[in-house]
Amino acid sequence: MKRMVSACPGSCGEWLQGWMLEGEKLISYAIDSFSRVTLEESTHPADGHQWLKLHRPRAWQMMDLIFKEAGVPSKEQQSFQLKLESPLPLAKGMASSTADLAAVGDAVARWFGLELSPQQLTQLCAQLEPTDSIIFPQLCLMDPLTGKVSLSFQAGIPSLNLLVLEGKKGVLTEDSRKKDHFLKRKAYAGEMEKALNIFQQGLTEKRPPLLAQAAWISALGNEAFYPQAGLQEIQKLAQHCGGLGINVSHSGSTIGVLYEPGQLDEEKFLKAWETLSCRHHYKPPQKHRMISGGIRREE
Repeated sequence: MKRMVSACPGSCGEWLQGWMLEGEKLISYAIDSFSRVTLEESTHPADGHQWLKLHRPRAWQMMDLIFKEAGVPSKEQQSFQLKLESPLPLAKGMASSTADLAAVGDAVARWFGLELSPQQLTQLCAQLEPTDSIIFPQLCLMDPLTGKVSLSFQAGIPSLNLLVLEGKKGVLTEDSRKKDHFLKRKAYAGEMEKALNIFQQGLTEKRPPLLAQAAWISALGNEAFYPQAGLQEIQKLAQHCGGLGINVSHSGSTIGVLYEPGQLDEEKFLKAWETLSCRHHYKPPQKHRMISGGIRREE
């Protein structure tokens, strides 16, 4: 029986997001948590993929885009059953939507013999909503509104771990974009250009503290759009316990505590975490690691 599996990693927000190189850009990073889509031959008349339409409408729209892209006749659109599984929380800034769209898009395209590059897949996602750069294997500076890449970094993925502090409050991507955000982003452009330069230096010289410094600049700028509970407290605690610092999800409520393997005193951090009043805004810390982005496939 014909079967295909595509998986796309989520993220814990971004290294940077803001006004850089004459427009809004971001640099996402991927973590070891995936949206996974399985396609199998349909053994009975399909239901029009109603579960996907009801529970993941954007992913359903992606499937329809692929049908048009591949020129799939209506009668063949029901030739498969689709199963979507994901531990990524919705509306928390962990790229759950991008991961869903990318996994669905890749699997359905391959089912009909269409190979999509990371660039093509990202641009299809961007047609449906602002998207993250996690579909690319390498880190890159990308416009979330178009999927266009301005810079691609070849220095490799930092070997870092993180504690994910998932915010309890959900934020829909489209709701995080208000009319005054454009002017606020431009007003902070000087700081973001500085952050980008520091980030590039950190990658080139393999100096994680510089990456965290850049992420902190971006996190502070994001306070004008979506203030994160206890941001300063969490940053200080992370560094006090041997971590590099934190990054934020710029369109969500989640924070990543960044650290080099073996360097964070986790017991000390978790004990102190229980004394912070801001902890009530987050779920208990969950350990993850950074990985390369891009689609993973099974046959």
